Amino acid sequence: MTPGSSAFRHRAGGLLTLGLAASAVTLLLLGGRAPSSAPAADAGGTRLAFSAFNGDEEIFTARPDGSDQRQLTRNSALDYDPAFSPNGDRIAFGSQRRGVDAIFTISASGTDERRVTTHNGAVADSQPAFSPDGKRIAITRLRHKGQSGIFTMRADGSEGRQLTRKPGDESPAYSPNGKRIAFDSRRTGQFDIFTMRTDGSHVRRLTHDPADDFNPAYSPNGKRIAFDSRRKGQSSIFTMRTDGSHLRRLTHDSKADQFPAYSPAGDRIAFAGHRHGKYPVFTMRADGSDERQLPFDTSSGPAWGRAPRQ
Repeated sequence: MTPGSSAFRHRAGGLLTLGLAASAVTLLLLGGRAPSSAPAADAGGTRLAFSAFNGDEEIFTARPDGSDQRQLTRNSALDYDPAFSPNGDRIAFGSQRRGVDAIFTISASGTDERRVTTHNGAVADSQPAFSPDGKRIAITRLRHKGQSGIFTMRADGSEGRQLTRKPGDESPAYSPNGKRIAFDSRRTGQFDIFTMRTDGSHVRRLTHDPADDFNPAYSPNGKRIAFDSRRKGQSSIFTMRTDGSHLRRLTHDSKADQFPAYSPAGDRIAFAGHRHGKYPVFTMRADGSDERQLPFDTSSGPAWGRAPRQ
């Protein structure tokens, strides 16, 4: 989800703004490159996907050290929220074509673009997340009255299922075993992290802090969940066990750090950070050490996936 698109929520002091039409959204991010520190080691066979401004908002990929940047989408619409399929062959993303926010997929080489969700302007779809077997995609669906919920469908858009309809349910992420979906929700008054079965049942609340918690991401081994939280003032990246215990704060910058994404090996986490008026992508070790800034800015959270087969 991005500030330049029809994002689903407002994060005061963060990256996001709520609205159904791009004209109603405040653009918080600026294009351009951020200065680079020492590059992270290229975790062989993986790539980062991100959205960035190049005249308008487009989808790009790059190696984990920031090199070999490739632009995948080229149109006048806003494209945002990329997510890799498990095998790395395709990337799902949200796009505002003809004033309607819908989910698309595209090959990792930038060809064979397909529209997955089709509806009128009363619904806006964003934040796609593939199931571990690649057969389904979970999304956030915002309806015209401003109520969002978690929705799943087959990867071709068929067999849609509405899982939740509580206030502010969003940011779905599948567990590695495909049995549960993590998401954030304001159903408790503030945003907290929850999980549920993939049919929407057995909902569990994991966080109970008065501050807002957003954007859960499972570690590949399924033992921890990363998320961003305002519990220390500005947004920082935290991790916890999947039962909500053993909380760890990983970033301590005075600005906002958001949208964590584990590498496929689970050894590093990518995230978007606010530095000097820009939002570059960073990576760090899964324990928060060895933080490194990459040579590009983003307008939504990064996704980390396997490199496509050659």
